[in-house]
Amino acid sequence: MRIPLGHNPCRFNAALLLAAATGCGGGSFGSELAVRPSPLDIKRPDESVIRIPADHKFSIALAPAQHAAGLDGVAAADSHASRDGAADASAKVERGGKGDAGFQLGHGFRNDTDRQLDLSLRVKYAYDFAIEIAQGPAKGSTGLNLYARNHRGLLLRSVVLLTQSLEEGATSRSGQDAASLVVTLAPGDAVDVFLAGQALVDVSDGRSASCRIRLSDVQLEAAVRPAPIVQPAADSRP
Repeated sequence: MRIPLGHNPCRFNAALLLAAATGCGGGSFGSELAVRPSPLDIKRPDESVIRIPADHKFSIALAPAQHAAGLDGVAAADSHASRDGAADASAKVERGGKGDAGFQLGHGFRNDTDRQLDLSLRVKYAYDFAIEIAQGPAKGSTGLNLYARNHRGLLLRSVVLLTQSLEEGATSRSGQDAASLVVTLAPGDAVDVFLAGQALVDVSDGRSASCRIRLSDVQLEAAVRPAPIVQPAADSRP
């Protein structure tokens, strides 16, 4: 099942400690960043557009992978993430074992002004994924999520963009998609916005399967503008 985000934008305030950290979707793989690079400072409150990777390379480009073969099996997992806007993850197991590969690709932004700012974020990408079942049944999945996490470590949103279970059988798909978020940053606040992909295969002895997911031409635009000033409510008492 694939769930596009382009028609379901979310809005949140990164200055608040939100109780509902995953209000726009599910999934949890890849939500933690092992390395958090310094965010890009937004130094002026004027309206402007920051284009990643045209103006700045992606600052978040991580690609963890691990595998463990069964008693008589062979397992492999591989992943890559480029600061130029491409990423892939693949896992393959023959005759039993587990392969788990993932990637994280995105950018960090910090409000370095004395004004509250709105960031209208839009990420575009081309994708393709494939699942092959040589000897089933097989467990695992391939998927793509979008996360926003502030620099206090709070996961603000977790949005499912694509998910496909190996239990549903062999399949493949390719296409293009886009997702949008609006983030409000208080002065001094910062947020990391990133895509996370996963290819996971977990099969018992004698079973074989593989899956992969690949992104290309990933682009992130951040339109910066001063947030509207909220006027206090008028006193209606006589």
